Amino acid sequence: TGRTLRNVLLYPNFILIFIALIMLFTSFSFTFHIYAFKKEWRRLLSREILTYLIIIAICSFLLSITSNLGVERSLFHVIDFSSSTGLNAIDFQSIGEGGKYVLTIIMMLGPCLFSVGGGIKILRLYITGKVFYHELKAFVTGNREKVEIGEMELDSREAWSHIAITFLLVILLFIGAYLLMNDGYSFSEALVESASALTTTGDSPRTLTAATPTSTKVTLMILMFLGRIEVIPLLNIIYFRRD
Repeated sequence: TGRTLRNVLLYPNFILIFIALIMLFTSFSFTFHIYAFKKEWRRLLSREILTYLIIIAICSFLLSITSNLGVERSLFHVIDFSSSTGLNAIDFQSIGEGGKYVLTIIMMLGPCLFSVGGGIKILRLYITGKVFYHELKAFVTGNREKVEIGEMELDSREAWSHIAITFLLVILLFIGAYLLMNDGYSFSEALVESASALTTTGDSPRTLTAATPTSTKVTLMILMFLGRIEVIPLLNIIYFRRD
């Protein structure tokens, strides 16, 4: 992810729409593509995908009002950042502080679980919220109910694995931002850079060259590596489910 041969914004609108659709479809869970190939149209739009589309719409609107970008251009950039594509097609200096915060949020939320993008992922965020809701409900009522995602009962080990990854990524975001601020980044720039590295998006508010401080390069390398550690517990879950 990151970098293209030319500025994609120079392409005609129909090409930009095509690129946006490609980025969007790669953001969907692999189950979406399986159902599409099987022509099971009624199962295509899962709750996770619908939630993801709503988040894209909200963040596109927020980006449009916090920057000088129109709604259409904001939508394109939000899809770009949420899918971890990293087209480097945005001028960070022109979108203001609010725009940088919106892009940080959409990068960290990420696409759907089991897609090619990085970030927390929509289903993991949903699981985290649902588990905490059930824990709070159990504390108030004294009755502990089973946590279900769709038709599947969620194993406690699997649930807490998702929660741990969610909080770990948020903690890493701010640790990375703090280290980058020590290298001269502003707070908003540090958040964007940290989120971009952690989600392997590749868009940077600064030009990174060989002359970039070693401490900055080491921080970004560690964030890129740790951002993909999430696959290990997922593979572990799949292995134990198979057994």
